Amino acid sequence: MAYEYSPELVIVSAGFDAAFGCPEGCMRIMPAAYGHIISSLMALAYGKVAVVLEGGYFVPTVAEGSAMCLRALLGDYCLSLV
Repeated sequence: MAYEYSPELVIVSAGFDAAFGCPEGCMRIMPAAYGHIISSLMALAYGKVAVVLEGGYFVPTVAEGSAMCLRALLGDYCLSLV
């Protein structure tokens, strides 16, 4: 659906509460999944993606999720989800 709108910029509000280990979100998304999501979004808007970090409650989860997003933004390979 996003291709139909052909955006000029993609802005992502990066909250990592859904990541594995965060006591607030209590979900089980691996931090490496965030890198995969960002790299998929890089196909839109000619790669113009802004990832805006929200505040976080569980610092280790925020740190690892941020690192995975940064790797994807820099064009580095994404870690395996297995």
